Amino acid sequence: MRVAVIGAGLAGVTTAYELARDGHEVTVYERRSSIAAEGSFAPASVLAPGLWLAHAAVGGAGGLERMLARPAAWPWLWRRWRAARQPAHAARLACLRDLAVFSLERLQAIEAAHQLEHEHHAGVMALMRTPRHASRAQALLTKHAPLNLPARWLNADEARAAEPGISPKLPLYGALYWPAGQTANGRQFAHALRAEAVRLGVRFQFQQDVVRLTPAGGTRPQVELQAERRRDLGESSHSASSTGSTTIADEGPQTFDAVVLCSAEAASRLMAGAARPRVAWGHVHSVTAPRHVAADAGETFGPSGAVLDPAAGVTIGRMGDRLRVAGCASLGAPPSRPAPAALAHLYATLEATFPGATRTARAQPWVGRQDHLADGLPAVGRSPEKGLWLNIGHGAQAWAQAAACGRLLADQLAGRPAPFDCGALDPARLR
Repeated sequence: MRVAVIGAGLAGVTTAYELARDGHEVTVYERRSSIAAEGSFAPASVLAPGLWLAHAAVGGAGGLERMLARPAAWPWLWRRWRAARQPAHAARLACLRDLAVFSLERLQAIEAAHQLEHEHHAGVMALMRTPRHASRAQALLTKHAPLNLPARWLNADEARAAEPGISPKLPLYGALYWPAGQTANGRQFAHALRAEAVRLGVRFQFQQDVVRLTPAGGTRPQVELQAERRRDLGESSHSASSTGSTTIADEGPQTFDAVVLCSAEAASRLMAGAARPRVAWGHVHSVTAPRHVAADAGETFGPSGAVLDPAAGVTIGRMGDRLRVAGCASLGAPPSRPAPAALAHLYATLEATFPGATRTARAQPWVGRQDHLADGLPAVGRSPEKGLWLNIGHGAQAWAQAAACGRLLADQLAGRPAPFDCGALDPARLR
């Protein structure tokens, strides 16, 4: 089949790779000049099945509770609250677990098959900094024991032993811990996987903005691009062909057997009427900085894996010789540049948790957009429109879900059964 993938973030690259692995002829359209240039550029990339336990224990969802101060966010927050109280919520939690478990399996399989080099570290810990939060975390862990989540409870001493760099002054009453959890440089992985996708024949078309999807011959959709001619990454035609990237402007509409929308923005813009998914736009800040290297073997600076402070809405993750501090999630379009107040909160949380862990003079701040669906699950599968498929709505969980969702979509397109019950991901629920 000829398949177009719209969007070259982490979801788009993994989807293109899996489709090409199945033998499809794949073209990826990306409006930016590189992959992972928007929401996948510098967020926290953490994978831990059942990570929602940490946010539930402190009464929020990664800082989303702060959005209550914004009346414009109330309708979406109401839909989110109602979804969490519907009978199907238990099935959604099980699906979230299975997505993360399957994603970890796929990541490991891909890494083993291609010897991909990217920064990743094991161990994910969520700190409980009040007795009340610690009590709720333990109760939730017991309540959801039937889900077989690979998390365990650590008391304060055990948590400090697992992450010795945590400040001794930080109030700590225990932690949820995922030994097999993972933090990674998601953008680095996307670049490495793109090279493998190109070897499989995938064509990446950068600086190509899809402006319309129209039916052609019944069920075969056409992709119409912005008319003006653009350069592709500033590359010569020789270098473009060597990387699988070419410029195809002025060739007219392209017809495909299927189009996969891996960009919620593109889905909202290109899909019509009732088929258009209701997406809440949010944004998140991050700071990436060199890690302070200890002169003494007995000193530890920064986490060995990822450490979350769900009450502060901040994640501190290890990326090789750097640390990434991400958080301050909020609804609404991102500002044109990182907000000083958000960056100050990230720096303050980092210093309180891991004093002196980074060289902040060389820090790289970032703010990027994230898309959210009200029930907290992505939408993966056939859309109501003929020939169109969706892989959107990953929000802050792109690293935890992208590898699984790319494989699930490829299997659905081929008519193969899923390895677990993923009916909760059906885009039909968005109508």
